[in-house]
Order: sequence, then C-alpha cells, then structure tokens
Amino acid sequence: MSSFKKNYPFEVLIKKLDSYLRHNELPGIKAWLEMSSRTSQEEFFIPKDQDYRHASVLIILIPKEERIYIPFIKRPKERGPHSQEMSFPGGAFEENDETFSTTALRETEEEIGIPKEQIQILGKLSSLYIPVSRFLVHPFLGYTKQLPEFKIDPKEVEKLFLFSLEDFLDEKNRTRQQIQIKKNQQVIPIIVPVFRISDEIIWGATAMIMNEFLMIYKDIL
Repeated sequence: MSSFKKNYPFEVLIKKLDSYLRHNELPGIKAWLEMSSRTSQEEFFIPKDQDYRHASVLIILIPKEERIYIPFIKRPKERGPHSQEMSFPGGAFEENDETFSTTALRETEEEIGIPKEQIQILGKLSSLYIPVSRFLVHPFLGYTKQLPEFKIDPKEVEKLFLFSLEDFLDEKNRTRQQIQIKKNQQVIPIIVPVFRISDEIIWGATAMIMNEFLMIYKDIL
C-alpha cells in the first residue's frame, strides 16, 4: 500500500474523514466480526440487567515523514483483565468528565503526555461492549498536526509504540493467533484474528476498533 501522500495530502484526508463521520453510517459489527472470536451479531449486545461502566479510547492520527502513525500502548503486568495487552490510550469515564470525548483526551494526556490542546477530535466510532471487563467503550478518532512529545506514565503504560497506517493495511500483518484467556477461573487457549506488527499482537477490542477505522479509511480512498 502506498503512503497516504500519494492518495491525499494529510489535510485532505482529515477533511474526508470528518465528512464521513458526519454523514455516513458506521460499519460497526461488520468490521468487528472480521477481528473477533465472536461469531454472531447477538454476541455484541449488552446482556439485559448487566451492570457496566463507560470508558473511552482515542485513535490518534499523527503525520510524520509522509506517513500516518498511530500510538498504541502496552499495559503493565497485573493491571486487571487487560494486563500486557496492546491498546489505544484511554480509560474509564469519571464523574468530572463532561463527555466521553473528555475522558479520551484526559486519559491520553495522563498516559502518554499529549496535551488535549494538541489533539483535534474528528468524531466517534461505534461503541463496543467488552464482556470480560464489563465496559462499554466509546472510541474516538482524532489527530495532531505534527509529531507530539510523548511522556508515558509508567503506572499505566509499560511501553509506547508508533505503528504506521501502512502496517495495518498490509494484509500480511493479519493472521490468527492462539491466545490464553481466563474464563471461570481457568486459563483456556482460543484462536483469534490478530494484527501482528513488529512482533506485537493486537487483538480483541483494540483490533475490532482499529478494523472499523480501516474500513472507513478504505471507503474514502
């Protein structure tokens, strides 16, 4: 896949994404199913009478050397059900947060040090329920005009990665992987679709959210 500059200048791409999010229906479950171990649409619905919390994450598009990069973080060990997993910056909604996008910006600044003033929010992707942690996650898409200065919080982030959009558009980086998960106090292996980039595995909710963005990106090319 060629660099984004050969398709659109970054500013044009941003305008097209902004227009898409304002005027088009999101792919949602269609995109999630491609990167999920769930096999039916019903499995994405929140069970009746299920208690859950709200959380937000942020996909940040960063222009650098004629490519687009997206920051991902690896969670530290012993950080609950998602320890050692790759994810977007983000976290739980708090009472002082005015909106779910406020949560995404606040958590991004706390975890990887990008001031909220440097991030422009384009819009929201489909909200995804995560059964293992009982969070309804609200993903947002944003961008910076240049490469920011990162500063990670070691309590929240073990390592920061910058992966290019081209990495995700390369079909060779889509595969299936055996993952160990905890279920009913037992550890069981399951085979799931993943993105494998630089020996890192991106799967689960993060892969599903990323795939929705990729569907949108391909749709505007």
